[in-house]
Amino acid sequence: MKHKVNNQTGLRELEADVQGALQLLDQETADAIVGEEPGPEYGALIRGTQAVMGMLSGVLQQFGLRRNPAALRRQAQALTMLLTIVHYAYALGIRRGREDLPEAAPDVE
Repeated sequence: MKHKVNNQTGLRELEADVQGALQLLDQETADAIVGEEPGPEYGALIRGTQAVMGMLSGVLQQFGLRRNPAALRRQAQALTMLLTIVHYAYALGIRRGREDLPEAAPDVE
């Protein structure tokens, strides 16, 4: 899906897409599904997401983005939203996996 962000309408459309993703789950439910000690793949997903944001930030700075408080605040907000979406996606995957497990076969005597 390609969005143009050259005006306020384009930005609002992107924000609506983000809100749609964030409404798939809530933090408490996601935390309960993921548990206190998620697997190593969860950590890899989080580190990968942080790395992509770092790469994007570096590229933007190379092309003239200034590091000022407003830009840093928006970057932090974007990273928080991305990490939340990854957390929710991971939790939804776990939940889907649990739902797709076959019912335990009854004990045959």
